[in-house]
Amino acid sequence: MSLNILVIDDDIKVGNLTKVLLKKKGHQVAHFTELHSAMAAFATTQVDLVILDLHLGAQGGIDVLQYLSRVSVKAPILIMSSCDTRTANSVINVGRACNLNMVGFLPKSQTVEELVALVTQFDRVAHPVDDDSLTHALENDQFFLMYQPKIDLRDGGLVSVEALLRWKDPEQGIITPDHFISMAEKSGHIDPITWKVMDMALAQLACWQARGMELTMAINMSAVLLAKPDVSEIVQWLLASHGIAPNKLILELTETAGLHNLMPAQDAITRLRAMGVELSLDDFGTGHASFTQLYQIPFSEIKVDRMFVGRMPEDDHACAIVEAIVGLGKSLGIRVVAEGIERQQQLEQLKGLGCEVGQGYLFGRPMSPGDIEQRFMHG
Repeated sequence: MSLNILVIDDDIKVGNLTKVLLKKKGHQVAHFTELHSAMAAFATTQVDLVILDLHLGAQGGIDVLQYLSRVSVKAPILIMSSCDTRTANSVINVGRACNLNMVGFLPKSQTVEELVALVTQFDRVAHPVDDDSLTHALENDQFFLMYQPKIDLRDGGLVSVEALLRWKDPEQGIITPDHFISMAEKSGHIDPITWKVMDMALAQLACWQARGMELTMAINMSAVLLAKPDVSEIVQWLLASHGIAPNKLILELTETAGLHNLMPAQDAITRLRAMGVELSLDDFGTGHASFTQLYQIPFSEIKVDRMFVGRMPEDDHACAIVEAIVGLGKSLGIRVVAEGIERQQQLEQLKGLGCEVGQGYLFGRPMSPGDIEQRFMHG
């Protein structure tokens, strides 16, 4: 599938080389050396990917990101620059705070061919998901769940799983939620999708409980859905339907996904917590409203963002931030979960800080129910 790609880079040699390589792969590519000349393309073209350099003379990459935010660009944005990784990550955070779809950083010191490999991941989602495709997916049972284990870092035992939604499209293959949840929230499909996910996840939890596996089930919940008046009643009905105790369900709310607008949902949140359902604040530390949310909303769990966990072995600042979050959780009586654990060194550091629970590829990638059972069932 061909993508419409915009390259904004004042290095003519790099820009032209990138353009040639991507065109050879069948993509439509336009190269601009500054924002002004690219503005018309955003107004007249469906852009599938933006490749942005941070150094554009008088106008820097952050200025470009602010413009893209103002015109509500939804296309994924890849930073390709000669800056250091720490600077690039800061810029990515700025972009995400502006509600832009920042997908990563590629140093210019690497070969441009690596860019071609990276771009291929966007092929199957080149065109936006629409209402009809979501309706069709629901009607034809194209959604399914994978489960990622959450491990007690003290003894290595499985204590919970996070249900991760996947869409198996006959033409595009497996599609992850980051490519369709935003559209689902705008179109109203987020309601039936979320309830379908919860129904499937609780049914699976009931099966595991019947086999002697004592776990909790974490499910992602949209802030858009939580603001609706009947949420607590539907959750209560689903729990009763599957014979699941409320304290076995954890609803994960992403800090970067509109939590600053959660005050209209305060009633539903309070009812859910009074019922016994647990509430988790995901991606903690990446949004500007973290402490306000902890003060206003009765969370029982916070999840340390993988960005900090991933940098712990090499970055003392990241380690200090994680230590502070773990200490904060203990002071408030809130369970702390570390995301993105991929190396043994990260695990040892987290255990040393007293972090209770972790998840990441070190323990396992998202698995089928059978894989969970095979790996973690004993006896």
